[in-house]
Amino acid sequence: GTCAFGFESNCIEDETAEFEKKLAKASDQGATFIVEFVGLLLLPTKVSDFLNIGFFSRWRYFKDLLIHTIEQRRNSKLKRGDFVDLLLEAQAAQAEPGSTKH
Repeated sequence: GTCAFGFESNCIEDETAEFEKKLAKASDQGATFIVEFVGLLLLPTKVSDFLNIGFFSRWRYFKDLLIHTIEQRRNSKLKRGDFVDLLLEAQAAQAEPGSTKH
């Protein structure tokens, strides 16, 4: 089924799915994976590449996937009621005239 990234991963039915493999590898460090992922999302790719921050490399797949999904969603105007839709709605609200940027 679909997940937060808004695509069909079939990782429950197909244990060899790339998404499932990448997630298992990325999250093998326990709770620190959440901090790493949020850090990667906040740091521009060029900065993390320049700093050669190795632990971010396992999250690159997910960041690239999220960026690609956002671009596709903007172009298609498709709504799935997921995390990507929430991100796009938040960005649109900030872009509106008179909005308060934080």
